[in-house]
Amino acid sequence: MKIGIIGLGLMGGSLALALKKYKQDITIYGYDTNEKHLTYAKEKKLIDHTLLEDNLQNVSIIFVATPVRSIVKVIADLYNIIDLANTIVTDMGSSKKFICQDIKQRFPLLRFVGGHPMTGREVSGPEAALADLFRDKNYILINNNNPGDLAQIAEIIKGIRSKVITLNPKKHDNLISFTSHLPQFLATAVVNLLNDVVAENPEVIDLIGQGFLDFTRIAGSDPQMWTDILISNKKAVLRSIARLKGKIAEFEEAIKIEDEEYIYELIKKGREQRKKIEV
Repeated sequence: MKIGIIGLGLMGGSLALALKKYKQDITIYGYDTNEKHLTYAKEKKLIDHTLLEDNLQNVSIIFVATPVRSIVKVIADLYNIIDLANTIVTDMGSSKKFICQDIKQRFPLLRFVGGHPMTGREVSGPEAALADLFRDKNYILINNNNPGDLAQIAEIIKGIRSKVITLNPKKHDNLISFTSHLPQFLATAVVNLLNDVVAENPEVIDLIGQGFLDFTRIAGSDPQMWTDILISNKKAVLRSIARLKGKIAEFEEAIKIEDEEYIYELIKKGREQRKKIEV
């Protein structure tokens, strides 16, 4: 099998390494508009060939691993070049509804399967790629009207040791806004608050402990990637922020009136729920 990967950053690079490790019968064609990424991928043997317009017909599956808001544009460029009857295109974006709707409306003949690997790191680029980034992690695929195409992508995903979950685009975006996008928003907000406190009291840097570092680790993630994600899933993210504000207000009021029992129960429930999700 011959697979194309467009976008050779952390996700695309890790996919290439995972395929090399677990699916050794696959030939990988890769492309990135960033020349440094492409050169690195070729030099480190992440890919076997550069994916070009004249060899697109060679690949049967194309993974689009670019920033979220460029995915549809990349697919638009592919639409008039690839063999539509014999090529499946799938993406790796963190927002799904706007991508899936746009593609369905604009490219009705495209064999498209939306995808979102539930994994990542706070560092970016192919240098940060890991062969086991997807191992034992959930990989969401979006239900479409072609179960055969979805099954083909699922087989590859399972082959790199991921666990496949299928969702519709709306449900995906609503739930992911809580489990992925809101934590990123919150970590970034807290670190930006730290910037303000540092300006007032520089010595606060010496008082940062492991808890702060653990909580804010993802604030070190790629700014462009997360700008795209938060804007592309704006409605769901804003709903999540509104619900978070409600929880903060409850907690704040309990502290204000020194309601020890309520504070204790909030912390206890949080602790119990955290234990349930440990893996």
